[in-house]
Amino acid sequence: MTANHSPTDRLGQPPAPIAAGAHPLLGIEPASVGKVVIGLGAFMAAMPFVGPAVGVPLDGAAWQWSTDRIVLHLVPGLLGVVLGLSVVRVARRGAGGRLAMAPGLRLLAYATVALGAWMGAGPWLYDLVVPGAGQSGLMFLGVPGWASMSPLHQMALEAVCHWGPGILTAASGLAVSAVAVGIAHPGRPEPA
Repeated sequence: MTANHSPTDRLGQPPAPIAAGAHPLLGIEPASVGKVVIGLGAFMAAMPFVGPAVGVPLDGAAWQWSTDRIVLHLVPGLLGVVLGLSVVRVARRGAGGRLAMAPGLRLLAYATVALGAWMGAGPWLYDLVVPGAGQSGLMFLGVPGWASMSPLHQMALEAVCHWGPGILTAASGLAVSAVAVGIAHPGRPEPA
């Protein structure tokens, strides 16, 4: 590329502009990631209460309250919604506001990664939070028909209930962290 030519892609088109506040390498918009975290949080919070009503077998009837459901679904889900709303709020600030909030955005990102880890591994870490609960991942044994389910069906249920939302939430936190680093260090070279 010479000084007389503007950069183009393989089809000869100028590159698409990067959205304000998006990570220059990944093209990630923090507000979009925040909305994903809000959705995952709402899904996680509602699942144990609505799931049995729509055919997802969980440990009990729909709208039944238990410590398991509060600690493993409701509280993490509500925290996800709050963290997602916070990320969206920070992302909607102007460029100067985002620069000032980069450390806070990074803290939100780390909290989102930790929340994702809890969402994914919570049933297996439950005894550390509620000593003497005797849980240790055994909550799935309370699911009606668990013993008669195939291992693939059991794994799919665990993935939908915990691993999937946890992994996606943690990945969202990592994406927000990458954006925060890009905002805090704007002098880094952009890709050619």
